[in-house]
Amino acid sequence: MRMRDSGWIRDLSLIMAGLLVAPSSGQGAMPVHTDPGQPAQGMLNIVVVKGEGAINNIKQRTAREVVVQVEDENRKPVAGASVAFLLPNSGPSATFADGGRLFTAVTDQNGRVSVTSMKPNQSVGSYTMNVTASFQGLRASKVIAQKNIMPLAIAGMSLGVFVAVLGAAAAVGTVLAVRSGSNGDTTTVNNRARVSIGQPSLP
Repeated sequence: MRMRDSGWIRDLSLIMAGLLVAPSSGQGAMPVHTDPGQPAQGMLNIVVVKGEGAINNIKQRTAREVVVQVEDENRKPVAGASVAFLLPNSGPSATFADGGRLFTAVTDQNGRVSVTSMKPNQSVGSYTMNVTASFQGLRASKVIAQKNIMPLAIAGMSLGVFVAVLGAAAAVGTVLAVRSGSNGDTTTVNNRARVSIGQPSLP
């Protein structure tokens, strides 16, 4: 009796195991349920190739080129990733080629995006550019620091005018020094000249 019971239990176990691994409706293995709210496996990383710490010339209305590269968790370039660049709306900032403060692009086969033809505004100071990248449910962000400056100037003078003013000031100082020396004791100067020449004195 005990042997029959154990055999029946064994057969039932085999049947249950077969039901668990059997294909459903002839479609092969059962699909694995995935939660759409969960991100894909892996990670993205944004590498700033050019543009970090760039100093932009306000007078020339030109800004340095910005180049970023999107990489995966193995530091391999990711092609086809969407990248967005966002500039501040106020204070020191710049605009993109279309005059806006938002620029979007897709990485090339090397995982890179280049931003050219940027123009700094008229505000002097530092600012940050926010960069975000997305690819197949993965996201990454980066901040690029830049600075707007006005070329060397005093009271609106250009560098050339400033140098000319310095030269004129130096010339005036020289003239004043010569005049000051000419108003001094000429006898003393002449005596010093005789001594320096080394002429013998008569007894």
